Amino acid sequence: MATSYWLQFNCATIPWRSQTDWQYLLVIKKRLERRAIIMQSSRRPGYAVGICFMFFWVCGVSWIGIMAVQSGAPLFFAFAAFGMAVLGIMAIVSFVRQIHAPQELPLVTRHTTYSGASPTEYVLSQTQGRKIVYQVPSRCPFCGAPISNEEVDWVGPLQAKCPSCMSTINVEERGFQ
Repeated sequence: MATSYWLQFNCATIPWRSQTDWQYLLVIKKRLERRAIIMQSSRRPGYAVGICFMFFWVCGVSWIGIMAVQSGAPLFFAFAAFGMAVLGIMAIVSFVRQIHAPQELPLVTRHTTYSGASPTEYVLSQTQGRKIVYQVPSRCPFCGAPISNEEVDWVGPLQAKCPSCMSTINVEERGFQ
């Protein structure tokens, strides 16, 4: 009886029976990973079409300007054509800058501390050097009772319930550098 093995490959289970099958599947996996990396690296594929269009725009309008100068037409037509070509070059430069601009993703850290029976949560978010902390207010805005982080019940991501009057309290955002 031949020994058969099963390989869990992404979302499919594929049978393999020999070393050559295993090597073949590894080659396929590496190709798929490379394709995924290539697809991730081309973040904005629509810009290539815009850049090509603007390149042909610049070439065509420059050709019109050159023909206007050679045919003896008024210089206004040549200046207008060359001005449109300059605008096209500026558009190409802005497209290229947008493609290569780094995308800043906010760094979000979630902390959960346990004290007693209920967890106390706060979210620390950092974007471009600014830190934001979400905290429960020290006093209830409805009844004025003092609130501690250990006593509140969390009813939503940024909402807590006052232990005294049972009203829903929104957390406060406190930012610092």
